[in-house]
Amino acid sequence: MSGIFVGLNSHIMEGFDSVLNGVAATTGGWMAHLFSVAVLSLYITWRAYQTMAGKLVRPFEEIVWDVSRMLIIMIFVTNAGGYLDLVSDAITGLRDGFSGDASIWTRLDTVWDKSQKLGEKLYTYDTSTYVPLKGVLAQFLIWAGVALLVGITAIINLIAELVMLLMLATAPIFIYCLMWSWFRDMFSNWLRIILGCILTSLFSGIALTVVMNYLDYILAGATNASEANYLTLAVQVFLGTAGAAAVMVLTWKLAEALAGASAQGAAQALAASGIGSGQKIVSNTAGSVGDKASQNLNSTGSATASTASRTSGDARSRSRAAVQRMQERYQR
Repeated sequence: MSGIFVGLNSHIMEGFDSVLNGVAATTGGWMAHLFSVAVLSLYITWRAYQTMAGKLVRPFEEIVWDVSRMLIIMIFVTNAGGYLDLVSDAITGLRDGFSGDASIWTRLDTVWDKSQKLGEKLYTYDTSTYVPLKGVLAQFLIWAGVALLVGITAIINLIAELVMLLMLATAPIFIYCLMWSWFRDMFSNWLRIILGCILTSLFSGIALTVVMNYLDYILAGATNASEANYLTLAVQVFLGTAGAAAVMVLTWKLAEALAGASAQGAAQALAASGIGSGQKIVSNTAGSVGDKASQNLNSTGSATASTASRTSGDARSRSRAAVQRMQERYQR
């Protein structure tokens, strides 16, 4: 039954590839149509209103920066120049590189083949006349432990590969979410899932390599095994493979936790940069408001002073005129 896991993965992934073929291009076309028809016009209208209302400190620089950022995001969304394909190939290559020389499915076939050889070898050590009970028990323990290990590993890695395939097929939607701050959590969750799939492949490959080396060690020791200890070897294999299955589940949980921490850090960095820019804008706005207020106060003070000086000058001129009239009457 060598090659059963490679064949299983090949048939399932080919089926999903045929279904998801062209989904990324179709989704990118939808996002581009939405951007050109509604988003860009609404954004320019909104920014124009803010400019006329005096809400923007530097309207030209802010609008140019936002539009440039949107266009860069749309390059990846629409796969212009093949940039989205490059990102997908890089993610897939990173996962395959972490898997090592052989894929996870090849290692599963190797573990299953070695367990069959070991079980048959230990079964032949039982020389009972009627019912080889010890041989059957030894073979059952080996097959049960290895079946538990390869079953859990196959399910975890198959789910990881399918989820990663779905995430890459719908990548334009989540990359498009970077355009708006209130949708960035969706992008961080998408990135967390992809990182979790990559780390799952890495940890699974490490655990399977350890199990393969352990089975080689047991298989080499079974050559010199006697009737007294071949059942002990079967128990050791069962405990080792059952422990490896538990480790596989723990590594999957660990991969999810590490990916979540990485995505959360990225989201916090984006939020920090947004808060920093917001503080800068607020400080600039406050500074401009303060400058306008000081200018208004200065202009008000100068106007008050000029009014007071004009008032005092008029009073002096009236008093002088009154004195002159009194002198003229006295001379008459």
